[in-house]
Amino acid sequence: MKRDTEERGRTPESVMRQYEATVRPASLACVRPSAANAEVTVNGSEALDWKVEQVWTALRERGLLRFPG
Repeated sequence: MKRDTEERGRTPESVMRQYEATVRPASLACVRPSAANAEVTVNGSEALDWKVEQVWTALRERGLLRFPG
C-alpha cells in the first residue's frame, strides 16, 4: 500500500481494488496451494533479515549456494 500510494501515486482505494480483483485470487489459486510442496516457506510474521537467514540456511543445507553467504 505504502509503495503504491507514495511512489506510484495511486489511491488506497485503487490499490485495494487491484488486490481484491487480481492479487488475492491469484495467490489463493496458485501460490498458497503450491506451499504444500515447498521445502522452505517463509511467512510475513518475522523480521525480514530473519526470513533471509532462513532461506540462506536452507540453501546451504541443500548444497545449493554457489557463493559464500
